This record gives sequence, structure tokens and C-alpha cells, in this order.
Amino acid sequence: MKKILVVDDENSITDACVQLLETKNYKADTARSVKEAKEKLKNVEFDIVISDVFLQGETGMVLLRYIRENYPDTGVIMMTGNPEVSEAECRREGAFDYISKPFEAKEFLNKVNVFFKV
Repeated sequence: MKKILVVDDENSITDACVQLLETKNYKADTARSVKEAKEKLKNVEFDIVISDVFLQGETGMVLLRYIRENYPDTGVIMMTGNPEVSEAECRREGAFDYISKPFEAKEFLNKVNVFFKV
């Protein structure tokens, strides 16, 4: 079963993402901060991390760089509702893909499925 970590400090976003992922039989876990995500990454081998760009404390971009350096086989999809953060910037830092919030369920799942080539 594919394991996905969703990182966002908004409960409504993490809850929605987990529900969507579980409809496609992905195993989803959540973290509310970069610090919590790093702890979970040490203990579980996730296939992909879906992270908000703007988190309290360290940003999702810090997490993206950390994953690229320490877990190069783990995919990362960045998401944000801030139009000032570009998809190109996220991809330059090593993200597999980018999701604009608010997102449609179909679009969200499609981007995850493309990563797994489903």
C-alpha cells in the first residue's frame, strides 16, 4: 500500500486530503508542521509527501529541501493558496508537482495518481 504524508497546519485541508486519498486505498498520515513531518519521515518510509508551502514556523519549502537532501526517492507535491508562489519555483527546488488551493478532488487525486503512474 502506498504511504502518503500530508503536511498542512489547517485541519480542514489535512482531513479533506486524507479522505480523498483513502478513497483510492492510499495510506495517509498527517503532520501539522515541518518539525512534526521530519519526525514522521524518520520513522516511516513515505512514498510521497504533499505539503503546503506556508506553514507556521518553518515553511514547506524548507521541508521540500530537507526531503530532497535526505529522502531523494520520496516524491513531493507542494500546494498553496498564495498566487505569489510559482509552480516553477517549487519544481526548481525539486517538487514533482504543484497544486493550487482550493483544489478540485479530481485534480488532487489525478496529480497523486500521475506520481504513482496509476
